[in-house]
Amino acid sequence: MNILKSIIFYPMMWLRGIFLLVGKVLQGLFLLGAIFILFAGQGHDYFWTLFLTFSGFSFFFFLLTQFYDQILLKLNPTGNDLFLIQ
Repeated sequence: MNILKSIIFYPMMWLRGIFLLVGKVLQGLFLLGAIFILFAGQGHDYFWTLFLTFSGFSFFFFLLTQFYDQILLKLNPTGNDLFLIQ
């Protein structure tokens, strides 16, 4: 079981920086889009749909980056304490 954890853990740890960078950028872009829609899209028929969609995607990417770190902490095959700094 420890070998299987290692096979999954080390590639995930290697790709962590890229994954977090892309996730944070997408999270920020969707949040900026939601703020823009909040100010510029009022009065249109699609206002709530766009605002909730952009807000939902921003929250989704936030959760994705958080769960990625939680998965890494659970898969840690070394037995040592692992500190993941975002």
